[in-house]
Order: sequence, then structure tokens, then C-alpha cells
Amino acid sequence: MSGLTWRAMVAASASNPEIAARVKHFSYRVPLEFYDYQEDIDARHNRIDDPELQETIEQHRAKLVRWMRDTNDPQFRTFQEATR
Repeated sequence: MSGLTWRAMVAASASNPEIAARVKHFSYRVPLEFYDYQEDIDARHNRIDDPELQETIEQHRAKLVRWMRDTNDPQFRTFQEATR
């Protein structure tokens, strides 16, 4: 990650355990996540690899790719490389 906000969070994490936990969370996330918010309101169980959900996940991923492409999202290429 980059940018002023990210650098400020990293700096603040040295003295704030809550911010440190957030920085750690964002630093080690996987590129794609898929949660069942009705059953897992705290989003603790990523179901991205659940075989039963692959068709639904692929439909959502395709919509996201179209939207990113259509809106010239500056992170589109990075997203494609990270999710290959």
C-alpha cells in the first residue's frame, strides 16, 4: 500500500495497538474475500475458497472486473495481477 494515509497509519501503529492491529490486518489480507454477513456479521470466515460458492463468487468477480474496466479504475491492472 502507499499514500499519505497509509504512511500515517503505519507511523501511528508504533504507539497505538488498535491501529497496529488494523495495519497488520490490511498488510496480510488476501486479494479476494467473500463473507456471509447473515451468518458471520464480523466477517471472520472468508469463504472465497468454498467450493459451494464458486459460481456465485465468479459472478460477483466478473461484475467487479466489468465495473473497474468501465470506470477506468486506476487499480484495475493491479487487481488483475493480484487475482490471477
